[in-house]
Amino acid sequence: MAHDAPQQTGPSKLVIRNIGLLLSGAMEKPILDADTVVAENGRITGIGRAKDLNTEGATTIVDTNGTKSIRNGVQRTVNPGDILYVPPGVPHHFTDMKGFRAWLMRFDTIGLVRSKPEPLQAPVAAAPAPAGRGRGGAAAPPVPDLPIYETAFWTNADIQKRWKDNEANKRINSRLYNGPANISGNVRIVLDGDAPATHEDTADLWLVTAGTAIARTDGEIVQSNGASTIRNGVQRTVHPGDLLYVPPGVPHHFTDMKGFRALLIRYDVVGWVQVPSAAQ
Repeated sequence: MAHDAPQQTGPSKLVIRNIGLLLSGAMEKPILDADTVVAENGRITGIGRAKDLNTEGATTIVDTNGTKSIRNGVQRTVNPGDILYVPPGVPHHFTDMKGFRAWLMRFDTIGLVRSKPEPLQAPVAAAPAPAGRGRGGAAAPPVPDLPIYETAFWTNADIQKRWKDNEANKRINSRLYNGPANISGNVRIVLDGDAPATHEDTADLWLVTAGTAIARTDGEIVQSNGASTIRNGVQRTVHPGDLLYVPPGVPHHFTDMKGFRALLIRYDVVGWVQVPSAAQ
């Protein structure tokens, strides 16, 4: 950016010009018809086109050379392990990056209509839990729906606290959020001895955050010596930072866990169609 910044000790007038895109932060009118912002004595006095604003007598001029800006937004410092959710239509970008890397998972959340009846959830017999660990346990915290008009944010500290709370209350799962098409973010405790499972319409995306385990997938579930096992499957050792995608109908479970923790993102990938809105 080019700056003209004379020293001033009296009244000030700032003109920011040549803004490429100015976002309002309001869903009803997210993009402003503006390329200039005027502020006098620290307060915004005008937003619009340069030709329509009084820009005379500026003490400071900032030329953005067509860059974009967000007005009335929220700023958060994000760190490894944090989760940021951005709904459709909500402005977002990252600045001041220092070695920043992030996984981006993108999915539709609007216009989804079921194309087949919702599958019945038959009760599943649970394998006995090992000593000192249980299934179910204390009730999980309330699960919020994903917001529509603003972002949602979970810090790594929040998620680690949830894991410890799950373990202390012998709770195998607590959801961070619910969303369309059965999407959910889950802080999941995987138990030793968990039997292989499949899901009819739902995919699992596992993001390993700590420890190691052997992921046993694919193949088919069979009975052996009175227990379920996977035949002709694939075995992989998973580590922190690894991603494992399990499609609907594919057997999967984890064994040989050593301090293993993973976030589970679950969502339907069949049984839905996207219907265009009338405006499209």
